[in-house]
Amino acid sequence: MKPRHPSSPIRWLVHRFTSPAHLDAERVISASQRCSAVASLMASLEALSVLIDSGKRSRLRMEWEHSQHSYDRAPRAVQLAVRATGPTPVRTSLHAARALLSLYVLAAPSTAPCRNIASAASGLITGLLYPVSRLGSDGADQVTAMSQFTAGVAGACGSERTRAPLLWALAMQNAMSYSVAGFAKLAGPDWRSEEALSGIMRTHTYGSPLVWSWMRTHPFAVRAVSTAVLLFECAFPIVFVAAPWVVRTMLLCAIGFHAANAAAMGLGRFLPSFLSLHPFVLYVSHANARRPGPTFPCIVIVLTAATVGAFAFGQRRAEVDLQRANERRQDLVLPGWCEGGEGVHLRQSSRGIVIFEGGLGTLEQEASVVRSELARGGLRLVTRCRIGAESEPRSLLDVRAAELADVVRSIRSHDEGPIVLLGYSLGAEVVRRAVAHHGAPADGVLLLDPTHPGEMVRSSKKRATLASIDCAMQLFGVATAVGLGFLIEAPMWMKRLSSDERRAALVQYRSSGHWRRVRAEWRAAREVLIETGSPSPSRLPTRVVSARRSLREDPVQESLHEELAQMVGGARRPLVMLERVRHDEILGDAGAVSTIARTTCDLFDEVDRSCSGGRESS
Repeated sequence: MKPRHPSSPIRWLVHRFTSPAHLDAERVISASQRCSAVASLMASLEALSVLIDSGKRSRLRMEWEHSQHSYDRAPRAVQLAVRATGPTPVRTSLHAARALLSLYVLAAPSTAPCRNIASAASGLITGLLYPVSRLGSDGADQVTAMSQFTAGVAGACGSERTRAPLLWALAMQNAMSYSVAGFAKLAGPDWRSEEALSGIMRTHTYGSPLVWSWMRTHPFAVRAVSTAVLLFECAFPIVFVAAPWVVRTMLLCAIGFHAANAAAMGLGRFLPSFLSLHPFVLYVSHANARRPGPTFPCIVIVLTAATVGAFAFGQRRAEVDLQRANERRQDLVLPGWCEGGEGVHLRQSSRGIVIFEGGLGTLEQEASVVRSELARGGLRLVTRCRIGAESEPRSLLDVRAAELADVVRSIRSHDEGPIVLLGYSLGAEVVRRAVAHHGAPADGVLLLDPTHPGEMVRSSKKRATLASIDCAMQLFGVATAVGLGFLIEAPMWMKRLSSDERRAALVQYRSSGHWRRVRAEWRAAREVLIETGSPSPSRLPTRVVSARRSLREDPVQESLHEELAQMVGGARRPLVMLERVRHDEILGDAGAVSTIARTTCDLFDEVDRSCSGGRESS
C-alpha cells in the first residue's frame, strides 16, 4: 500500500517542510561541490577580468606586495608559495585552470569519475591563490577552499565510516562560522544597537548610499535587524538537535542573510561559498531520515573539552608560579621595578640611567632590544614590572606618575648620574604627569610615539577606534577569565626572546591579571585623555620620537607630537622620525631601536653639557 500524502498543496508543503527527508551522501556531496564551483568560478572570472586589464593589474601587484610583507615571518614553505604564485602569468594560469575545473564540476554528472578529483584540485588552487588575493574576499575564499577539497576527498572515499567524519566536520565548521561571529558581535556595544550596521553602510568599500539613507530615518528597524542577526548567528548550533522545520528555517535565514549582504555590500561570492556547507548541515541533522550517528561529534567534543581543560590548567599553574615570582620581587629595594629581569641595584652607574614607562599593557620583556642597545652606550634601563592591584580608573595614570616620581627620587639618592625618563605610547603621558604634577627629579625626557592628553577629542581617527578597542578589551578579558588565555596568539616581538624569557612573557601576556590591568589602563586613558588645550611646556630637555607611518595614517598626530616637544622658554627640538615602522613595531625594529638609542645618547650629551655649564657659571 502506498503512503498517503496530504491532499492540499499547502498541507503537502507543510508536511515536506516539517518531516525528515531521505538524503544520501552522494547527493549531498554533489550539491555542495556545485555550489562551491560557482563561488570559485566567480572568483576566477573576476580575477581574469582584472588580469587582462592592464590598468587594473597594478592593484593585484599591490596585493601581492602586501601579502609578501604579511608573510615575512611565516614558514619558509609559505613564503616560497607566495612568491611563486605572485607573478601575473602564474596567477593567470592558476585562475584559468580553476575556472575550467569549476566548469567541469558544474557540467559533469554526479557519477563522473573525475568529479571528486576536480573538486579537490580546485580547492588546492584556491588555497594557493589565497595569500596573494585575499583582500576583501578572504572569508569566502577560505570556505570555498575548505569545502571543495574536503568534499572532493569525501566523495572519493568509498567507506561510510571514513566519509561520515568529513561530512560532520564540514557541518560543524559551518555552525562555528556563524556562532563565533555572532558571539564576537555580541561582545561589542555597536551590534547591540544600530551603530554597526549604519557604520558599515556608510563606508566606501562595503557601503550603500541608498541603504544608508534609509537607515538614517529608520533607526528602530536597523536595531531590529541587528538583533535578528545576533540571534540567528548565536543560535545556529541548535540545528544539530532541533526538529527538521527548525533546521530548514535556520538555513533559509542563512540564505537570506548572505543574499542581503550580496545586494547591499557587494559580497556576492559569500552566498554560494557558504551555501556549499548547508547540505552537510541537512545531512547530519534531524532533517535527514538517514542521519549518521553522532559518534564523531561526541568524540570531538570530549577531546576538545579535555584539551581546553589541560591547557587551561597549565596556564593557571604557570600564572601561580609567575605570581609567586612577582611576590618575591616585592621584597626588593624598588618593588614593582626591574632591570633585565632582576631587581634594581642602587649603585653608581657608568653614564646614566633610563627609566622606561611602557604603553598600554607593555610588558617588561618588550624593552629587551632597547635595553641591549642602550647598554652598548653605558646606559642602564629600568622598567616597570606591572604587578599589584589596579586603582580607580580616573586616578590610575596619576598613581603611576606618583610611583614613577618616587622611583626617580629613590634612584637619585644612590646615584648622582643623570636620569632620563623614556615614555612609550601611553607611558609618555605618565612621564609627563610625573614631571609636571609630581616633581620627578629627572634630567631629561624622551617621548616615544607619545600619547597626547587631548588626542581622544582632537583626533577623529583615534575616536573612530574607541569602540573596536573597547570590544577587544572585553573579549580578551572574558577569554582569559574563563581560562582560554592559551588560545591568544603570541605577538611577534616574543620571538626575539630567549626560551626562558619567552615562556615567562607568554604566561604573563595570557594571564587574566594582565588583561585586567590593561582594561584598567584603557578605562583611565578614556577618562583623562580629553583635554582640549595644549599641555604645559616641559621644564626638562625633551625629545619626541615619532613613527612616520603612524603619522601618515593620522596627520593630526604630528601637530600633537610637536606640542609635546615644546619646552619652557619656547625652545623645541624637531621631531625625530622613525621611517618605515608603525606604532606597534617601534620596540622591535632594529633600525628604529638604533635611532632611539642614538637619540637617547644625544639627550644625555645635552644633559651633561647643561650640567657642565651650570657648574662653570656657579
